[in-house]
Amino acid sequence: MASRYAAAICCVIALGLGCAPVPKPAGTSAPETMPQRDSPTPKPTARWPDTRQQDVVEVLHGVEVHDPYRWLEDASSPETQAWASAQDRFARSQLAALPQRKPLKQRIAALSYIDRVFPPERRGQRYFYEQQRADQEKSAFYVRGGASGEPRVLLDPNTLAGMSVQAFRVSPDGERVAFRMSVSNTDDAVLKVLDVQSGAFSELDTIPDVRYSNPSWSPDGKSFYYTRMPAKGALDLGQRVAGTKVYRHEIGAAYENDEVIFGEAGDPRVLLGADISSDGDFLFVYKVHGWDSTEIFLRDLRKGARAELRPLITGENARFYATAFRGRIYVHTNYGAERWRILCIDRPTTRGGPVHVADLREVIAEDPEAVLSSYGIVGGHLALRYLRRASTELKIATLDGKAVRRIDFPALGSSEGLVGDEDEDEAYYSFESFLQPPTIYKISVPDGASTMFAQAALPADPAPYAVEQLTFPSRDGTQVTMFTVASRQLVRDGQTPWLLIGYGGFNVSVMPRFDGALYAWLEAGGAVGYVNARGGGEYGEAWHRAGMLTRKQNAFDDFSAAAEHLVKERYTQPSKLAMWGGSNGGLLVAAVMTQRPELFAAVICQVPLTDMVRYHTLGGARGWTRELGSADDPEQLAALYAYSPYHHVVDGTAYPALLVLSADADDRVDPMHARKLTASVQHATNSDRPVWLRIEANAGHAGAGIVANRVELETDAYAFLINALGAVTR
Repeated sequence: MASRYAAAICCVIALGLGCAPVPKPAGTSAPETMPQRDSPTPKPTARWPDTRQQDVVEVLHGVEVHDPYRWLEDASSPETQAWASAQDRFARSQLAALPQRKPLKQRIAALSYIDRVFPPERRGQRYFYEQQRADQEKSAFYVRGGASGEPRVLLDPNTLAGMSVQAFRVSPDGERVAFRMSVSNTDDAVLKVLDVQSGAFSELDTIPDVRYSNPSWSPDGKSFYYTRMPAKGALDLGQRVAGTKVYRHEIGAAYENDEVIFGEAGDPRVLLGADISSDGDFLFVYKVHGWDSTEIFLRDLRKGARAELRPLITGENARFYATAFRGRIYVHTNYGAERWRILCIDRPTTRGGPVHVADLREVIAEDPEAVLSSYGIVGGHLALRYLRRASTELKIATLDGKAVRRIDFPALGSSEGLVGDEDEDEAYYSFESFLQPPTIYKISVPDGASTMFAQAALPADPAPYAVEQLTFPSRDGTQVTMFTVASRQLVRDGQTPWLLIGYGGFNVSVMPRFDGALYAWLEAGGAVGYVNARGGGEYGEAWHRAGMLTRKQNAFDDFSAAAEHLVKERYTQPSKLAMWGGSNGGLLVAAVMTQRPELFAAVICQVPLTDMVRYHTLGGARGWTRELGSADDPEQLAALYAYSPYHHVVDGTAYPALLVLSADADDRVDPMHARKLTASVQHATNSDRPVWLRIEANAGHAGAGIVANRVELETDAYAFLINALGAVTR
């Protein structure tokens, strides 16, 4: 799918004076300045290690900002390390003592160690696919000689101690594979090349500093395009991201001599990427400005490998992703279409300046009720992936946009779209739901005949549970949706333990995805709601922009409104209600906790952002300021400070039970956010509920990347929730 590449590019983030005081966030009691921390708040008992306060006060645009735990930002400090170690030991000792933990771990392990197969890709005469066996900690990559050939393990990360593999890209001729390899599942990585026939790595083709890089092969398999940052040296991560360039690497050549195609990014808020068309005619270079706009540059390789790289689409406040087929360039965009559409350049030329987007021919018009989230060219057709009310819908159309058919799914669920060659009739797709692990189907693109290719065995019965989608009003009257998963015998008496999950940012959509551990929670008598808060991509670009920058509060209001709806309709009550969010979702639940502590009994805050005044000063977080804003700007500081969770923890408040999950090698969201929030809430709360910090060792932002660690984490998390809400395991 064309936008799979684009998504890979994106997933990839001096203090002023003056200005009026920061306004209070709507619907909260947040003060204009931090409350003073002169004396400790009495607590019922000593429940965690003490934390030293050394208040730092800064005046930013006329506003006093207090920072009593600034010292916890220094991860290299022996004092910080000792504090973090003591907090983690204490949290783990408390979690280990929870009465339901042992049977819960057994059940979550049984639900997590299952066979999984991913859609295969044909390259040359070989088939490549990823598979995770029930006895493995990580997925392995396999190759078959032909559709019915014997499978052979090509790359098994389970044999690479502490290493993780991302961006697995097979050359068009099926002779080589390029991929990123990292330690502890971190973002910093090296690029490796593997010879398929021999299974040997090429030392010459090992390239460092390829964070976020997704190699794109030339049709002959003798070279690829990729991005590389400057070496670490004295540069911080933001400077390195700004120094990223696009390169062309020839197999067997020293990477130091690679040709520079485009660079530098010049701004830590900009990501670069490159993609070559499958026929080798066109090279597209992307300049991605945050999560809201894109520029594309084009090299017509029909005129030679060193033809001029010229602007194709620039200067527009919209997103664009391109692919080429049979002499045309298809452009997936939200230009003039907040729910996206596809335009076409019929006769690409390298003469003159950029194209006028408004003059391009429309092939697929915007659907007023569904988001065209991605597309691909498969079997000589357009394979279209839509989000309709946050659930996947797949359609096939001709290259001129004429509808051919829709691929039906058995329930509300998710699919990544069709995987296949542009000229081949055979393709594959996956489908999963909250209650069903991914199933792979094989389809004939011309006639639509579909058969099951692979299905995971599930050690659970989905029949007792139902998935529904609720609609409710947010604070400003906006209609918001939420998926719910609960017992079919649910009684709305306010006694059911509910867990709310959300994200609300960076154009990320909350969709029906399978997580086996959910069954353990359902079997314990719990239910779950997945909130489609503004800031996500579920309902198009306007929905995204309504939850970014100075409008970020909308996402928190949407999530709070979901909780209020569940309480109002007697699905649950505050003493039975919890929330869980990670990364930007960690920011979401932390903000809601500080704004509405009375509405929840428990919170799981995972690898979060919490100090929104200083987040952009550390690591690569400067790259997120187009989405979140920066305290360097007076207006944006007003919005950031108004909801910054760390700055709105108030002494003497009865906070919910809080489990903060952090990772010691997280090089995306600095772990200082987790440390500072934990210390602040531990100091402030006057309830007898726990406030614990659990730190995953040798793990990046997405965890350690192995099943065993995920089982331990989810066991601790659900045991924490069961203890806090009173659910009972079977």
